[in-house]
Amino acid sequence: MILLKINDEYHDSVFRIQKENRVLDTGNYIMNFYLFFYRKIVEKDDKLSIIMNDISVDSKNYVLVNLLDFEQVIKELYYKKGSLLYEYVNVKIMKSYDCFDLTFFTDIYNECCNCFRDTFVAVSPVVEENLIKLIQNFYQFSVDYSDCETIYRFIFEILKLVMEENPLKKYIIFYNSEILHFDFSKFDNCYSFDVAKNYEFKNYNFMIGETVFREIHWDIVFAEIERLWPNAYRFDKIYSYLEKYFNYYFFRKKIILSEQDEIILATILNKIFDLKKNLIFDFSSLDNNVQSFLTAL
Repeated sequence: MILLKINDEYHDSVFRIQKENRVLDTGNYIMNFYLFFYRKIVEKDDKLSIIMNDISVDSKNYVLVNLLDFEQVIKELYYKKGSLLYEYVNVKIMKSYDCFDLTFFTDIYNECCNCFRDTFVAVSPVVEENLIKLIQNFYQFSVDYSDCETIYRFIFEILKLVMEENPLKKYIIFYNSEILHFDFSKFDNCYSFDVAKNYEFKNYNFMIGETVFREIHWDIVFAEIERLWPNAYRFDKIYSYLEKYFNYYFFRKKIILSEQDEIILATILNKIFDLKKNLIFDFSSLDNNVQSFLTAL
């Protein structure tokens, strides 16, 4: 587990994440979480502090990659500064540096030396450092993204090379596995946040709410539900309600309920996760002990 601390003039949060995170977003709040990293890594906001396992997140050592939707995925294949393709081209050039015929650089260097031979000016070659800049000024690079399979293949190849060739950099990747399927576990320098909504609920390990960022430990959640449950408790029955809740209700802000056990469960989950779900049900139809429980909860 990775201890993550976020602090600015409005937030002071401490929680744990994993290298690979599947995110339960309670209501389109992923942008709030993403913006912390964007402000720190891209905008270099000095008013914001992000600490991961006692190491500060900054623009020098961390790279933020946004693959949350189709448009962002395509933009990473544009050859412009900051895109994955741009970084990929730079890496490929430097890996192939020894294969370039640099005779013309040598000729220019020799001419410069002759030009300043009888002066106090010293001339030093910096060919390698300026090779990328020269190519960037003279060439444009593009990929064929006429179909989705081609796009996905290129994105995977680019990510793989870039992360492997920059082992000292840490990559913070936001993505949706319903769009892109990629195994980030093989890369030690990568932290990923998957916002897909198609997983079984117990496979999510991180929750984002209006004011809450927190890790999820389902064994603790199950134990807390059992502790709070006001009636006779059967795990298999409650588990089936949990599946229904996360499959059909969780991503809604307003939830209309009629079954008593579903009402109890939704209310308990509101409390455990500090959710702001608007639960709508007929209070008078509930057993007296359940009414008392909900009132006191």
